[in-house]
Amino acid sequence: MSSLPKLRLSEFSDSNTYCLHKFDDMFSFSSGKNIKQNEASPEFSTPCVRYGELYHMYGEVITKTINNTNLERSELTFSAGNEILLPSAGEDPLDIGSASALTLKGVAIGRTINVLRPKGTIYYSHIYVSYYINEKLRKRISQLARGASISNVYNSDLKTLKAYLPSFPEQQKVASFLLKVDEKVALLTDKKNKLTEYKKGVMQQLFNGKWESKNGQQIFVPPTLRFKADDGNEFPDWETRRLKHYLSVRKDKNIDLEFSKQDVLSVSGAVGVVNQIEFQGRSFAGASVAPYRIVRHGDVVYTKSPLKLNPYGIIRSNKGKDGIVSTLYAVYKCKSNIQHEFLDYYFQLNDNTNRYLRPLVNKGAKNDMKVNDSTVLNDPVCIPNKREQIKIVNFLSTIDQKIDLAKLELEKAKEWKKGLLQQMFV
Repeated sequence: MSSLPKLRLSEFSDSNTYCLHKFDDMFSFSSGKNIKQNEASPEFSTPCVRYGELYHMYGEVITKTINNTNLERSELTFSAGNEILLPSAGEDPLDIGSASALTLKGVAIGRTINVLRPKGTIYYSHIYVSYYINEKLRKRISQLARGASISNVYNSDLKTLKAYLPSFPEQQKVASFLLKVDEKVALLTDKKNKLTEYKKGVMQQLFNGKWESKNGQQIFVPPTLRFKADDGNEFPDWETRRLKHYLSVRKDKNIDLEFSKQDVLSVSGAVGVVNQIEFQGRSFAGASVAPYRIVRHGDVVYTKSPLKLNPYGIIRSNKGKDGIVSTLYAVYKCKSNIQHEFLDYYFQLNDNTNRYLRPLVNKGAKNDMKVNDSTVLNDPVCIPNKREQIKIVNFLSTIDQKIDLAKLELEKAKEWKKGLLQQMFV
């Protein structure tokens, strides 16, 4: 092992003050007290941290709690603001190595959390050590885990660990620098999330138009958000027609082997139609792809696989290259009166997809879909004319471009942080 990290802050580059310290010399060890799920809520008064939150909701440093508890203070264990918290149990052993420095006083610490407090013999920055544990000791801690379905690591196990630390001032400086890096990551995460929520809100306003029965007549209730034509005039009311008015079944099969396993597509609820190898790292095709259905760019694909958010399947359009899908999918060609991107945005809303498919689909005993390709086109949808479709598609595409840019910026920041961590610890 090198005695010094590859990357150091310039003011400490000439010093060689790194020392190896035993956890048993650095920390006193304890555990929190039980806070049940129904005893934790943002609405309660006493801030708390529960063990499952450590690897789902918090990073290396906790500066703000997510939940509060309503338990009596006498039943709780509270923080002094200098603790390092690690889950003592988890389904994935790597989760147990997820350290979080708790910087807040008076926070109730839940059960199944190993609590590391300063013993007072060695000065250290608990923020620095939290980053260190996550970067250098996480795998080692997972190897200490015991148990079958649920892995456990006890304080007695953690006492055997060691940390290679610089001087206390250098730890403080590095911790301060990494906190600023995390602030940048948090800002970019917030930017992406706000854009995503904005898009969701706009789509709900764009696609909530419907026909209602009033005094024996069908009255169109327009969506909350409407566009106008370039000349400033209103577009015509949206029309209610069966989906087969806009789509027809594509029956082309890959008999001539125009496509190979490299071209197999599937449908993701989050992303849409994707190439399996590019998105999932491998093809899940059978021995032969000859019977697979051909999907052209601009086709609409329906997967009959039930998912948690889409119990009746997913409908999305192929915005990418031509390819093939298994016979478990239905493929539809768009007619000239519909923009495939419009239908893709329309069915990105789970409510729209589930509401449309629910009356059409019968589930079998094995939770498989009992519906043929033509039946899927039999229910009505409320659609604007093509000029307004194009307006909507262009507007939402602009938002998507901003979201994609925000995602790229966030991924670059995360990779930058990852590279820093790999070089700043030994």
